[in-house]
Amino acid sequence: MDENILGKNIKYLRTMNGETLEELGNVIRASKKTIQGYESGRRMPDIATIEKIAHYYGKMVDELVHNKLYELEKISSDKIIKMDEIMDTLLHILPVIETDEACRNKSFLKGVTEIRNMISSFRNGIEVQGVIISEIIDCFIIAIGDDIIEAVGNMIWCIFFLWTQQYTDLDKIKKLQVRINKGESDWKEFKYEYQKDVKKSSSKKKAFVYDYDELLFELIGELKATKKWSQLGDYYLALRYVVGLIDTGYSDEMNQAVGIQMLIAFAQVGNKYSLDFLETSNNI
Repeated sequence: MDENILGKNIKYLRTMNGETLEELGNVIRASKKTIQGYESGRRMPDIATIEKIAHYYGKMVDELVHNKLYELEKISSDKIIKMDEIMDTLLHILPVIETDEACRNKSFLKGVTEIRNMISSFRNGIEVQGVIISEIIDCFIIAIGDDIIEAVGNMIWCIFFLWTQQYTDLDKIKKLQVRINKGESDWKEFKYEYQKDVKKSSSKKKAFVYDYDELLFELIGELKATKKWSQLGDYYLALRYVVGLIDTGYSDEMNQAVGIQMLIAFAQVGNKYSLDFLETSNNI
């Protein structure tokens, strides 16, 4: 039994945010030695201190004390990040819907074609302008007006894609990967840079979620109301929790845990999208 979940969580959150013992100590008004004691399990912080640490890192007290946060994000140093792999994984997680019937609609076909062109550009390292996404969304809005239900799924795709692009700096990832391969950097820096970006973007994330919350709710509801695409609706509902594209008042880690449990439950009853997601996750 792990007797030092709290200490390991504190160390994990501190190091993932690139902070020294002294820096965390300054926040909660404790010495370096005291912080070391908390992290090693030799000392137990009082409830007021635990609350300070939890609030500082945006966690709930129960999460900090009981959940193994340090096991939620493990990045293997033998994995090489390649743009093709990133995009392939993205397409597994965010399926682009196209059927022969839907593609008879000119607006839908144009939207799907532009998505494929955009993905091709990313694979070749070509920057994609935000206006392209807006044009694609416009195509699917027109198709939805023509009662093309597949366009609803692809509208959701666009929103999720915007979310991943807004908070994942692929250019920075590629540059860091080059430095790692040359021995000029390591995975600790990669994780630190990622966490730093996430922390800076918290206010933007909240604004994005607020702007798209009602629309996503309606679009997912439309999918769930159909027999053919209800599985996709359930999948995207769970995925909102997994990627943090929802405001529940809980931390990203807690939402992710809830989302994963939803995906597992959906997979157990044969949801093909959830099954594909879980299989893809096990291979990356």
